[in-house]
Amino acid sequence: LKHDGYWNVKGGMYKITEEIVKILHDQGVEIVYNTEIIGVEKSKNEIKTTPYIQVFQNKFGYLNNLSILDLLFNIGPDTLRYLEAHPPIEPTI
Repeated sequence: LKHDGYWNVKGGMYKITEEIVKILHDQGVEIVYNTEIIGVEKSKNEIKTTPYIQVFQNKFGYLNNLSILDLLFNIGPDTLRYLEAHPPIEPTI
């Protein structure tokens, strides 16, 4: 999977998020905010996600603990396959 461009969305990228939230709300989906995404690898009591390709990974490296929307926007239709292959684990404190 290779990404060599960017999207220019009328109204800004946040417009995509706003529209997704509207659609989910209309479908009766409850969105829980301010909740950390729990990944699938544990190292030194730190929960990490399994890396996937991110648009600016060459510039910033892999960024962990981002929104599920980052996963969706970066790997698109493969998101469900990724989530099924990497079920969440419970953090230990």
